[in-house]
Amino acid sequence: MTPVRFRAFVIGLVACATAALSAGCNLEPDAVAKPTYEADVRPILMSRCIRCHGSPPLDDTVAKPPSGSPFPTVRFDIYADPNCSTDAGANCIHGAAYEAMVGNFKKYLVDNANAGSPLQMPPPPAPKLTSYQLDTILKWESESPPLEK
Repeated sequence: MTPVRFRAFVIGLVACATAALSAGCNLEPDAVAKPTYEADVRPILMSRCIRCHGSPPLDDTVAKPPSGSPFPTVRFDIYADPNCSTDAGANCIHGAAYEAMVGNFKKYLVDNANAGSPLQMPPPPAPKLTSYQLDTILKWESESPPLEK
């Protein structure tokens, strides 16, 4: 290939890439229609949330409610609540299923995301979830049965 043809090829390639990106080319896939915990949600939680919401925590400052707090510990390395009922208080460890049933993923990932809330998840400086990750978790949560009281 001659230098002139090569230069024309590179310019054409850059022009096509620019056109594709400006036309709304989405490089991230859409969330699956019916996400499951094991196949779709758990890998996201394990890659993005497990540092603070796993067992054992990396240090004593993460994933533990303050002393006397009514808030339970939340762990995403487990699915169901291993040791508590819905009103067990701070000694309770909630899994991902409980958090989905009470709508906490939407609450912490969407509702508090732009409010600068200390409850924003993931907390800064961690990057926000991608639209694929967020949509997958929220679709799964919306299909979870509501918590009966």
